Amino acid sequence: KTGLLTRVTGLSGYALRRDGERLTFSILVNGFRGSAQGAMDGLDRFVEALVGEEADAPLAPDQERGR
Repeated sequence: KTGLLTRVTGLSGYALRRDGERLTFSILVNGFRGSAQGAMDGLDRFVEALVGEEADAPLAPDQERGR
């Protein structure tokens, strides 16, 4: 699930690590500075770091955003 309001963005979803561990995450950013695209890119990088180098692609968030 993703959403975007003025200076608010969020990202929730599931990710499956290569070791089989399933992660569930939900992140809300309120009052960010800079562009909305920059904030969403930052969320993507955060999730990549959360999942780590051992990760497969996220299961849902990017497809829901229509990227």
